Amino acid sequence: MAFFYYNCKKPFLCSSGMYGLLGDRINGAWGRAIDAIAIFAILGGIGTSYGFGIMQIGSGLNFLWGIPISNILYIGIVVVITACYVISSYTGLYKGIRYLSNFNVGLYFFLLLFLIILGPTIFVLDGTIQAIGQYFSSLVKMSFTTDFMFATGWSGGWSIFYWAWWLAYAPIVGLFFVRCAYGRTIRQFVVVNLLLPSLFGLIWFGVFGNAAIYIDFFQNGGIANLIAERGNEVSMFALFNEFPLSGLTCTVAMLAVAISFITLSDSMTSTIAMMTVEKDFTMNEGDTAAEKMEAPAASKIFWGILMGALAYVLLTTGGASALQSSVIACGLPIPGYPTANGSRLYQSNAAR
Repeated sequence: MAFFYYNCKKPFLCSSGMYGLLGDRINGAWGRAIDAIAIFAILGGIGTSYGFGIMQIGSGLNFLWGIPISNILYIGIVVVITACYVISSYTGLYKGIRYLSNFNVGLYFFLLLFLIILGPTIFVLDGTIQAIGQYFSSLVKMSFTTDFMFATGWSGGWSIFYWAWWLAYAPIVGLFFVRCAYGRTIRQFVVVNLLLPSLFGLIWFGVFGNAAIYIDFFQNGGIANLIAERGNEVSMFALFNEFPLSGLTCTVAMLAVAISFITLSDSMTSTIAMMTVEKDFTMNEGDTAAEKMEAPAASKIFWGILMGALAYVLLTTGGASALQSSVIACGLPIPGYPTANGSRLYQSNAAR
């Protein structure tokens, strides 16, 4: 998509990524249908992510300070988070979004190092290495598991749900990465956007998962019981509650969750806003991404408020099950991005 946008001067739209297959038909009904489906999908993805974030922040407030979980609390969280990411999106990619993202990375590493240093270090490292090996050895098998014999609901609640959740983000996140790609090499782009986040994800799940297993299995921490009683969203706070400085770490964890959803939402808000306005975002020689690739403020505010309202409606009308159903329904229409005729285009442009 970055190639078609920067090198081939195609519009800043998801449909431009299909140019290798559809050619100039992306400028007609086919292109509009692709872009509409992409926007529909990301609304479901954002609504689900935002909804789970609200639940986790609400559980943190209840866990730390005993604030009752209610629709009023959810409304307050939605208003604050929505205001934050609308303001961040309004300031642009190279200001609000950038500063918040960098700050949040620092919070992530603080929480990781805290658990590695003060937690069962050897157990966490051993368990993480073994879990990574099990992941790769089971990847193909688990990818084709449908649970058709016993119908426990595991595949639908986990594999299919997360597949649809990630798929719903694919087109718009790809378009957002286009904005981050300006001035970078392909190698830098792949390392920063694919390899390093995947590695960080493996480490994050390994450290948090094995620390929680150790606390529950060897120290009778009762984390599993708390999850069964109060839901998955309380798990991280229950884990940090077993360590020193729990008030500080739980507060930092809740702040990290909040900023994570702010940065996710503001990047998606600004990207959808760029897709849905009649403005030429084509990069010409001498242009800078900071000044060229920003949508009008009114469009950002509209989409930001709409996504916040959607998350609240889904959360208060059906809870976690409604959030899961939403993303599965919205993610299903998204196909992979085929490049059936793309190789010739790449070769010809590379040669030129």
